[in-house]
Amino acid sequence: MAKELRPVSLVVQQAGACSLIKAGEGFSLRGRDLTNPRGGKLCAYAICSVFPRLMTILRDLAPNADLPREPLTCAAPGCGATFSMEDPSPTDQSGMFTSPFMRRRTDNVVVQDGDPKKKPVAFLKRLSLDLYDELQFIGFERKYSDGSAILQQGVVATHLLILTHGMATVVVRREGEETLIGSVGEGDFFGEYSLLTGMTADFEVRAVGDCMVLSINQKEFYQLILKRPALFHIVAKMISEKFKAAAITVENELSRGILGKLSMIPLADLVQTFYQSRRTGTLVIHYHTDQSFILFHNGSVVSAVAGKRRGEEAFYRMLAWSDGEFCFEPSEPFELAPDRDGAVRLDTVGLMMEGMRRVDEFRASASGKYPSPGT
Repeated sequence: MAKELRPVSLVVQQAGACSLIKAGEGFSLRGRDLTNPRGGKLCAYAICSVFPRLMTILRDLAPNADLPREPLTCAAPGCGATFSMEDPSPTDQSGMFTSPFMRRRTDNVVVQDGDPKKKPVAFLKRLSLDLYDELQFIGFERKYSDGSAILQQGVVATHLLILTHGMATVVVRREGEETLIGSVGEGDFFGEYSLLTGMTADFEVRAVGDCMVLSINQKEFYQLILKRPALFHIVAKMISEKFKAAAITVENELSRGILGKLSMIPLADLVQTFYQSRRTGTLVIHYHTDQSFILFHNGSVVSAVAGKRRGEEAFYRMLAWSDGEFCFEPSEPFELAPDRDGAVRLDTVGLMMEGMRRVDEFRASASGKYPSPGT
């Protein structure tokens, strides 16, 4: 039986004798998912000691009741660290409620019974000893201190980066605000999309505590891939797994109805996800003061309206937008009216191909200012 639990943050009041945590740090709990968006390390003793008591409190807590003011104390011998229970702050929520692309409408969480999904095997653990030795031979290790940027947003990656020790967070900066969208685990690589495509990185990877990173020059990496096909297969499989995991995340969110920003997930990616998962519903886009929409039926784009534009031309215009907020409202399949507003006659694959061609031409010739719906 699923049980709805309240999200909560545990903030360190006193670190006691614990050398891992500091006052003001802490962790956030959403169901059984644990994050530390405030930074710092998590003490396993403290988590194992406090977690069962916290779950009992949350299960017994009446709806809309205030959280208890009594602190929770770590039961590890000689520790004495205390934690206060608080409602999640905006900083906490960036890690708890924001997927890599979007935010949920509700902060409620449903905890399902059963074992959690297995964590993917890290890149370095998939390598044979000889492959691991070759990577170590052609790369160089560098130490990063707490809070320093390992991969910078807006910069083209020139090296494959592998986190060999420690932990790092993934942060996106948009319009002066930062959003925590994920983390990098020990043994995993990152920045590969920028390295392979030559495009600037869309996010910043930042050290949490002291980290060690193995950096491999692009040319050396390409030569090793050509020399060792086994390495190519491992890298290709992991990149495929990342895209698949992202698609599953988006698809799961779409089934609930979502809010999001085009700066976080472009319209082209949304359309591809709708198409592959055969979604039906309406995507409403707020761009500055204007509102536009795209109607999907079993994954296909069937209508589009943007200001004075209708049909294919409206879709092409929206595809060029790099910002704006969207809302998707799922619905059951329905019978299409032939005289529907903004009817799109072109199939979705052809629509996307033509749209991306026009966007490339527009971005090559324009000054960078995206057109409004009515122009």
